[in-house]
Amino acid sequence: MAELEYFTTEITSESTPFAISLAKHLRSVGAKMYGAFWCSHCQEQKQNLAKSFSGFIFRVQKQILGVLTRTMFGREAAKLLDYLECFPDGFKKGTYMANACQEAKLEGFPSWFINGEVLSGEKKLSELAELSVHRRIPFPFERSLPSKLRTMKSLLISSAFLRVLLIIYGEWQDTHMEVRYTDVDYLVFSDAAALVAAGKSPYERSTYRYSPLIAFLLVPNSFIHPSWGKFIFSASDLLVGFLINTILKLRGVPDKLCTYSVMVWLLNPFTFTIGTRGNCEPIICAIILWIIICLMKGHLVQAAFWYGLVVHMRIYPIIYALPIILVLDPLFFQYGTKPALVNWSSRKSKSQQTSSCKKLMDPCCICNFLTSVFTWRRIAFGLISGAMFFLLTGVFFFLYGWDFLHEALLYHLTRTDPRHNFSIYFYHIYLHYERELSNLEKLVSFLPQIMVQLVLVFRFAQDFPFCFFVQTVAFVAFNKVMTAQYFVWFFCLLPLILPWTNMKLRGKGLVCILLWMAAQGHWLLWGYLLEFKGKNVFLQLWVAGLLFLAANTFVLINIIQQHTYSPVFQQSSRAASKKRVKQG
Repeated sequence: MAELEYFTTEITSESTPFAISLAKHLRSVGAKMYGAFWCSHCQEQKQNLAKSFSGFIFRVQKQILGVLTRTMFGREAAKLLDYLECFPDGFKKGTYMANACQEAKLEGFPSWFINGEVLSGEKKLSELAELSVHRRIPFPFERSLPSKLRTMKSLLISSAFLRVLLIIYGEWQDTHMEVRYTDVDYLVFSDAAALVAAGKSPYERSTYRYSPLIAFLLVPNSFIHPSWGKFIFSASDLLVGFLINTILKLRGVPDKLCTYSVMVWLLNPFTFTIGTRGNCEPIICAIILWIIICLMKGHLVQAAFWYGLVVHMRIYPIIYALPIILVLDPLFFQYGTKPALVNWSSRKSKSQQTSSCKKLMDPCCICNFLTSVFTWRRIAFGLISGAMFFLLTGVFFFLYGWDFLHEALLYHLTRTDPRHNFSIYFYHIYLHYERELSNLEKLVSFLPQIMVQLVLVFRFAQDFPFCFFVQTVAFVAFNKVMTAQYFVWFFCLLPLILPWTNMKLRGKGLVCILLWMAAQGHWLLWGYLLEFKGKNVFLQLWVAGLLFLAANTFVLINIIQQHTYSPVFQQSSRAASKKRVKQG
């Protein structure tokens, strides 16, 4: 066996601006390069060549090829890399690799540790940029966007301008065209607000089935301008984009990736028309995102206050109660300290993600949760959120009586809508609307929903933004009533999971988008024939609903499979030491 004393070789060539930028990025996301001083490929990767005459010829060749293949970093960039030498004591009999290299289980040199995975072999700079999401192009419209739109501030200003134009256009369309731009729900909100302004109950307006708070917000419709509410809802829409950016930055996501993720909400035609047409869902979305921020910052009282409020305004966020309770674990929350967040750059590999998920589903883990569920933080969260909910409910019950209780709360719990909608249950409800559903029929519609919710919660609770997303998609897909406005509930959570997805847009991502849109378009075709042409196509519409459920299920499964599980909180050092003492 040949023996080699450790030596270093000077890197002489200059780095390109791209190589320097990439090297800084690789260090910022925790990427490491493992190498050996005697490995020629390692030196080539760093452009570290011998000084002999033959080495000079080889260096000239590599410099020419480097322009074409961009495999080399150069002198300045190489200094910025987090490089680990595996044989710092030389290469000779009885010498072992450095411990860090042994633990990484390297298969050759050079090797790269990126995003929790060890990758062997020399890599082009473009490959490293793609693997580490440097200057990533996650969305097809990025190249066509003006450069001014690629900053968060400019994006928000441009989005606000777009929404103002749409509100103005909506006024024109409502006046000059047969088909109105304004959502019918906005007319209901406006009528209810006018009743409140007159000192009457908003529930004197038929089909007003919301919290009185919405009517209170729109009272200025009566004396400022009828579009006041649209501006409030659109401002909430913009606030959602800002809060998405805040959440992603708290989790250490790079600025550009934050901006591109926010674009999925702000530049989505479905979402930017929701507020401008007069739908109140952006307010609900904004409150839910604010609750996530409060939890991440350890502001539990605020989170509980807003959670009680949002459940009062809309019943569906009650599904987030269990994952929130699971997240309020003493391992993450310690008295007097803020919870530590897991940085985006340290997200786990697929194998680590699977093992982490299995731990949460382990019967012992569930048993430990059940025995230690009553911590003071969980009890306090439940008491504060419950008090907020019942306080608002009590006040409005005092003001508006049973009309409020039935229309704003009980109606949504027992709702069975015979009108056509995306739900697979609508046809059965339509056929049997004259009689009350039996307990078995109610159980059949409720059981799949609760089972899916429990599985998703215990599987993904610690990665709670992702958990909220998959819960909401499943809840909407299996609900007894499903309308298009319900899609907003999970669209506002979608940008929160994009930085952790491994799904490529040109592959499965595009397939999922096209399949979901095609299934919805297929349903809308039959809906149009029924609603506007008066055709008897109830059965075909129900089959289209089944296909839409299948499409939702397919998309949801693919999103879960391609997601990198990443718990939001790190286990506190104090809790970890206590745990080790107990185990000892």
